[in-house]
Amino acid sequence: MKAMQVISGAAVLLLLGVALFYVNSRNEPLEAIGSKPKSLTPVNGDGRSGVQIATSQSQKADVVDWAMSNGGYQDPRAVTSRENQTPPAGRAIDVIRRLTPQAEQGDARAALQIFQKLEQCQDAMKTDVRAGGLADQASHAGDRSYALKQIEAVLKDCQGIEEQDFASMAYWLENAADGGNLLAMLRYSSAGSRIVVGDATEMLRNPERVIEYKKKALGYLHQASAKGVPEAMLSLANTYKHGVMTKEDPVQAYAYALAAQMVHPSGPPGGQAQFLSIYSDGLSPENLAKGKVLARDVYDKCCVK
Repeated sequence: MKAMQVISGAAVLLLLGVALFYVNSRNEPLEAIGSKPKSLTPVNGDGRSGVQIATSQSQKADVVDWAMSNGGYQDPRAVTSRENQTPPAGRAIDVIRRLTPQAEQGDARAALQIFQKLEQCQDAMKTDVRAGGLADQASHAGDRSYALKQIEAVLKDCQGIEEQDFASMAYWLENAADGGNLLAMLRYSSAGSRIVVGDATEMLRNPERVIEYKKKALGYLHQASAKGVPEAMLSLANTYKHGVMTKEDPVQAYAYALAAQMVHPSGPPGGQAQFLSIYSDGLSPENLAKGKVLARDVYDKCCVK
């Protein structure tokens, strides 16, 4: 488990970089863009979210650690707990068979778990170079051998899963998010471009698909924010600060960062003022005042009963 957390954390930081490929969105209506999965070939047997803030590396680590420090399912402040991000145990083919009927009947949690199991298998099936790299990272904590054993255990659980089975990942992730699963909304927004659209080449080849993905991802972040999820608010702050998925809006960026602090008053290590200065620097007194009003509005709508 310890090594898998290392693997999960490395994967999250890698996938968050995909957001840099997004292009500015337009205002066409959005349609569902997942594709229904093909049947898995039967055989014998069967989030990571974090938020990247544009600061120093140490500040980024502090914020990610803070964002992932809570526990409990569908508690808005605990969506990214390790428990929620851990795929179900067991052979992948059996887990997917067991959960598919529930997911197809609208169980968003089951849909997310299918996605998580497939993603776990996909990560484990990467090239030996990637697996070796993850093990090397773990070796710094004295866990190299343990990490390799964990990778081998996952690969054993994933026997029977074929490359074409991964095509259903976008379908299950989107179903989970559409069904109201807050972690699925965050995962779709932070890592979904790779899953829904593809790599940088596919993004260049299918710009309209990128635009559709961005709109849906931004919509999920707003939905999760409206439920009081601080990670969603931080993602929106980052989005508006850097023009990711939408146009830059420094006032909105500051407002969502401040709202996240209001939801989670302890804030990331280093102090609330230092953290908020990332978003407040350069704002006029008038715009700071506007940001505070917007932040209060976000907080009141999500979290004041």
